[in-house]
Amino acid sequence: MFGLFKNKNIEIKSVNIKFKGSIHTLNWSAKRFNHKNIIINVPFKNNFNINKFRIEKISVEPPFSIKEINPKTPIDINSGESITIKLNINGPDYSYSGPINLEIS
Repeated sequence: MFGLFKNKNIEIKSVNIKFKGSIHTLNWSAKRFNHKNIIINVPFKNNFNINKFRIEKISVEPPFSIKEINPKTPIDINSGESITIKLNINGPDYSYSGPINLEIS
């Protein structure tokens, strides 16, 4: 019972994003959290030769889970437009040191 109130140290060493079959690493310096709530801002620019690109889904691998995405999916991004996607992520209930792995589809 007493262990439930201990601070857990979570160290996020990198943020890896799988997008269209390729892995991209977000420009991220290792950060430590002593709580489960982790905010990650993902910049995204539509550089494709299409007028509008749609993000249908954003997911994260365990031991993490997504609490909130802003703006909410689906997200339409016009040609040449840049946006920042804010992810509110729940961390594990135990100490962790390593990457967060996201997938955008």
